Amino acid sequence: MSPLAWWWATRGAVALGTLVLLGFAILGWIAPAVVWWLYRRNMPLQALHVPDISQGAGSTDLGYLVGLYDVRGADLVIRGQAPDADYWMIGLYDRWMLDVPAGHRNHHDITCDASARFEVVITARPAGHPNTLDAGRATRGMIMYRAVLPRAPIPTPEVAIVPRGGAGA
Repeated sequence: MSPLAWWWATRGAVALGTLVLLGFAILGWIAPAVVWWLYRRNMPLQALHVPDISQGAGSTDLGYLVGLYDVRGADLVIRGQAPDADYWMIGLYDRWMLDVPAGHRNHHDITCDASARFEVVITARPAGHPNTLDAGRATRGMIMYRAVLPRAPIPTPEVAIVPRGGAGA
């Protein structure tokens, strides 16, 4: 190999490696942080609201309510009427918008009373409530309440902050 070809080959390998590392940094850290910031900048803390889907997110067959949670010092309790839909769920997502393990419940998992009302507890320290969403280490993040093929408008549940261990008693 000529010295000029060797020089270009080594510089090309270094440049390619640098581009790969830069790509991982952008896709792994920078892009999720920007998406999370853009998505949550208009979201309420400790409340649920209908998100703005004018930018193309969402679907007419789905109903969404979203909000931010923070359970570092207290638990959150979500109380509401189950939506009249084929499927519905409440889920937690961390600051990278990844689902939180043990942080999702759907209409099969959530216990409702005779009038189809439910109570879900979001906590970092589960204490035995039947409808617990365990935030684990993701003590701050996003709540998504979703209904698939709703037959009526989704009733907005109430969100209350309660002292740790005081929910569902």
